[in-house]
Amino acid sequence: MAEVIRTLLLASPNALDVQIWIWLGNKRETEALTFLSEITERAKLEPLVVRSHAVVLIHGIRTAAGWRERIGNEIEQADPTLTPIPVGYEFFDVLRFLTPIGPGRRKAAETVWAKMKSLYDNPNIGGVSVIAHSFGTWIVGYLLVNKKKARFRRIILCGAVLDGRFDWESVTDKIDHPNFENAPNTRIVNDCGTQDIWPIFAKFMTWGYGVSGRWGFQNALVRDRFHNVDHGGFFKAGFAKEHWVPALTGTVLSKGISEGIDPPSWISILTIVKLPYLIVAAVLVWLLFIARGFL
Repeated sequence: MAEVIRTLLLASPNALDVQIWIWLGNKRETEALTFLSEITERAKLEPLVVRSHAVVLIHGIRTAAGWRERIGNEIEQADPTLTPIPVGYEFFDVLRFLTPIGPGRRKAAETVWAKMKSLYDNPNIGGVSVIAHSFGTWIVGYLLVNKKKARFRRIILCGAVLDGRFDWESVTDKIDHPNFENAPNTRIVNDCGTQDIWPIFAKFMTWGYGVSGRWGFQNALVRDRFHNVDHGGFFKAGFAKEHWVPALTGTVLSKGISEGIDPPSWISILTIVKLPYLIVAAVLVWLLFIARGFL
């Protein structure tokens, strides 16, 4: 079939609209792209290919991430050159999310990489971007630091729990420079929710996370945008078209809000202390009371 397609394209004086219908069944989108890659190579069509801009969508914990299909459709309809690729790591429970040691977090990131790394070898893909939510933002940081092959045209984070001290300067060679007219130094877009408490609780309850999804990274390489939404509010209809598609394809970034950004003071305190320390302190006080006969 590949040779037939090649012969027809080369022989025709006019451009042809070639449609290949694929019955995927339960196969993933990456397998479809692999199939098209093989067609391209065998038919020797590389010079004729209009390369796609792949947008990897990475979800957070405790979810099947139904938003990925909905948001993927919204992105693709807004710009057909964008190809959303949902990549998951199955259900990730709270216990593994909160455990700072062991293979849990790393295994999830390695699963994501195993499912997406073929995109970099696909001749039909001209660039790879990523939109990551919640724990997915931690995975993006892991990939940038640990995978030499990982490179992104655009990085968009939302509901981020990635540590606000993440060293973006050390990975700038893996992120294309978008040259936004209104943000010339920006390499990463970070959308924050002013009603989002989960990044704060993540930092309060364990180690390895940060409040970048609430306060931003406050880094010259990152454009922190604030929106009056909670942890899942980024997936409301129209948000991706208004804020993410321009960041993926355009030269001007949309703006967020500028009022009501500061959190209540009692929430700010949670970023200073750690729940495990409070539990240990409470146990020590309890034991001290027992030892002195107060209980």
